[in-house]
Amino acid sequence: MMHESLLGSDAIVTSDRINLAWAEDTVGKKTYTIGNRVYRRGAYKKGSSSHPQGTGDTPDMYDDDVEDCTRSSDNVLPGIPAKRERTSSGEKGESCGKANVRICESDPRISYDEGKYIAEIYQRKELEESTDCRLTIPRKGQPGNIEIKSLTSAENVQRCLERIELLVAEARKTAPVTHFVAIPFAQPNIVQMFELFKEAVLNNERIPEESRNPDLFTSPIKLHVTVCVLWLFDDEEKKKAIDIISGCREEIPKLSTAPFEVEISGVNTWEDDPRNVKVIFAEIHCEPLQRFCDLTRKRLVVAGFSPTTEKSLSTIDTSVRMHVTLMKSTYADRQKPKSFDATVILEDYKDYHFGTITAEKMALCSINTLDVETGFYQQCFEMALS
Repeated sequence: MMHESLLGSDAIVTSDRINLAWAEDTVGKKTYTIGNRVYRRGAYKKGSSSHPQGTGDTPDMYDDDVEDCTRSSDNVLPGIPAKRERTSSGEKGESCGKANVRICESDPRISYDEGKYIAEIYQRKELEESTDCRLTIPRKGQPGNIEIKSLTSAENVQRCLERIELLVAEARKTAPVTHFVAIPFAQPNIVQMFELFKEAVLNNERIPEESRNPDLFTSPIKLHVTVCVLWLFDDEEKKKAIDIISGCREEIPKLSTAPFEVEISGVNTWEDDPRNVKVIFAEIHCEPLQRFCDLTRKRLVVAGFSPTTEKSLSTIDTSVRMHVTLMKSTYADRQKPKSFDATVILEDYKDYHFGTITAEKMALCSINTLDVETGFYQQCFEMALS
């Protein structure tokens, strides 16, 4: 929670975490609902400082696994792009200055560089001067609240707070995700059948040699279903997400009369052309678990912690596409992944049966992490499902 104080008076303005509603009004303008207030904002126009910046796409958990869809970013304000001066300008989508810096298509004030969103931050000085306020921000890496102070009036504090709220709401949508909800499936019988599948593919001479690269396969200990990806920027948000996930457990008796019995059977891909694929996955069959995953994701989306739109998950009510990734091009080459020919794999192993197991737990994991003891991702929380 952020606290803002009015210097020299008793007025204090407090803002809860933002619940953002995105809608279109009758004249086509985007509107935001933050708390009990509704804001209208048009597209960014160069030279105007009356609108906050920041738009972008959410990560896609189906095109690539969650460990590939983000890198960490360091922000000055929570959820707000870090302030840094760009070396030059560029056209939409073009690099600016350094080779890895790209301009945000929807707002040229924002660029992206190796996991960091960079902005000529509309800027702290401009924000302070336009609202006649002063911001006190903890140093990078230090805990603490942001304070907004004004010698003029409580209204100035409120104006500054509202602009920061809009910045946070917009930047949150473009920030890399930090966590994901997973159901681990690395049980002994599944791991054994995965290893047999891997061996069969590697020894099948009908499969092109480049498609028999052992580096294309996932680590057996990381076999899991991804329920959804999340933005959790501090301990308070982690706690809220954990509370939501824990609350979903109370719904299990309504969804299933027994533990979730899961069949892992069938090999498939997202791509239409089997000669040119990036991901091969195993299909999951368990209707009660499907409903539980849908419920969990929906509640996290409503809370503002999970994207509302992903490539294959376009609405809040669309079912999670449960799958276990088996092979992926980025495992072999993260920098320059190449598609591979999976025609024979999809023909010969389309009905491959990995086994039937009981889903034992749901875990909240940190992206791009490794638990050296287990080989799985670092877990912030886990919950028994049976």
